[in-house]
Amino acid sequence: MKILKAFAGAAAAVFLTLMLTGIKAEAAPHLTKDGEFFDYIYYADTYPDLKAAFGYNYTKLYEHYTVIGKSEGRLGFNPAELPSDVPYPVEVAGRTVLSTTRELDISGTDLKSFDLGAVIDAMPYLQKVTMINCGLDNAGYAALQDAYPYVRMIWEIKLTKRTLRTDAVGFSTLIANESDGRLNDAECYYLKYCTDLVALDLGHNYLHDISFLEYMPNLKIFIIVDSGGLRDLSPLKNCPKLEYLEFFVNRVSDLSFLQYTPHIRELNISYNPIYSNEYLKNLPELEKLWCEATGIPAAQINELRAIYPNATIVNVGSGSVDQGWRQGRRWQAMRSILKENRVNDIFY
Repeated sequence: MKILKAFAGAAAAVFLTLMLTGIKAEAAPHLTKDGEFFDYIYYADTYPDLKAAFGYNYTKLYEHYTVIGKSEGRLGFNPAELPSDVPYPVEVAGRTVLSTTRELDISGTDLKSFDLGAVIDAMPYLQKVTMINCGLDNAGYAALQDAYPYVRMIWEIKLTKRTLRTDAVGFSTLIANESDGRLNDAECYYLKYCTDLVALDLGHNYLHDISFLEYMPNLKIFIIVDSGGLRDLSPLKNCPKLEYLEFFVNRVSDLSFLQYTPHIRELNISYNPIYSNEYLKNLPELEKLWCEATGIPAAQINELRAIYPNATIVNVGSGSVDQGWRQGRRWQAMRSILKENRVNDIFY
């Protein structure tokens, strides 16, 4: 079986080229986070309907396999290539590990001269690689993750005056003044690799594209205030667990994404050109709604008060966070997540 073959130096050079140009290497069955083997290239190539629908998108292919494919009798890998569970030695950056290893830390290794792809190919049980300070830029690390999507790769994204590990659960840019360095869309593109984030504060940056949220299914807290005229919040429909949302002082008028975030508890939409309560009427867990300086008619505000008799709804005031918006145990819990990178019990 090819997965058991030792890899040679020539193969290593080929794999490194594939990694850094973003081309997918030939796949083989690898153990997933759910503890079963899956080969996304085999799955796509074997079933033309899936390849036509998803291409080689690992996430969508594996989701199809787990939700639908298995029950339909589709094979997630070639049985003839099932990896052996008998450990064999693999050389990794001057040391020897077993082929059945599931987590590997190669931090400090120069990835410009080390072939991580060959190692991954030889270790079918590998699920996670930590590679801090390995000499690549954001694009280089991202290319590795894209080439081997079935292995979770932990690296530090370099942002203006900041770094962020891809396994972080909380992150805040904490912008207080211009000298703190405001992030832009190009930098924030790489946030898509922080798929574990629960709390994210990007307030007071220059952002118009938040498509990185499509990769954050666990996000519960999102702050995107005063972002230079942000208009589109539709990527939030990919964050069904969202509980806390601030986006005051922007140019958002479309709230249709709220159809997909039914667990919203605290929502601040102040200072946006919003003229209807249409998508605000079906948030069963709502506790706080701040909608100062919007265009929602008074009659519709009163309608919301009737729908949510136990919620606090503020539509007249100044300052966006006045009258107790940032108070209470949930606010304190949120701040601790952002500062300590640790999920508070309130948001589990």
